[in-house]
Amino acid sequence: MRGSTGYLRSSELRTNLAFAFALPGVAHAASGILHLYVFLFRRMRYLLAGLVKLMTGIWKSPNYTTIWVGWLITVNLLVPIFFWNHPEARVIAVIFLAGGTLMGYLTAETGFSRLLGLGHVFWYPLLIWLAMRMEMFPAAESFGLWIRALMVTNAISLVIDTVDVIRWLRGDRAEMVDFA
Repeated sequence: MRGSTGYLRSSELRTNLAFAFALPGVAHAASGILHLYVFLFRRMRYLLAGLVKLMTGIWKSPNYTTIWVGWLITVNLLVPIFFWNHPEARVIAVIFLAGGTLMGYLTAETGFSRLLGLGHVFWYPLLIWLAMRMEMFPAAESFGLWIRALMVTNAISLVIDTVDVIRWLRGDRAEMVDFA
């Protein structure tokens, strides 16, 4: 409302000025959120393309590789479901999923190369953590047996992965399978 003089009252002026200055800020924030969504969508498409190529590469690998990867998935992702009440099982599953995500990005960046061994880098601290807690997992119980099987499996995989990453660093950067 305008006062008797025809001018805006000071409280109305403050409100109008606040709105006038806030509107560009809101528009800028909305623009920023839109840019974030577009960026995340593009990254997600990139990751999904990498994961598809990763899975295709695994299926085109020799049978022993496919069987080994199936065993890794079973021990690191499926079996933890049966022991979900243990925090170790949840940590193992999350670390496996994080490694798989990293492998998707690595595949998108470098193809199905030996650098994929880097995707299991999170297993080094995992194995140390589990080894320090080994006395909590009696070998006579199914949980303790699974933890021991997981540690042996992941240690073997880390040896293979370390050799692969060293080979990649030394120049063996070709894709490991033919996608033609």
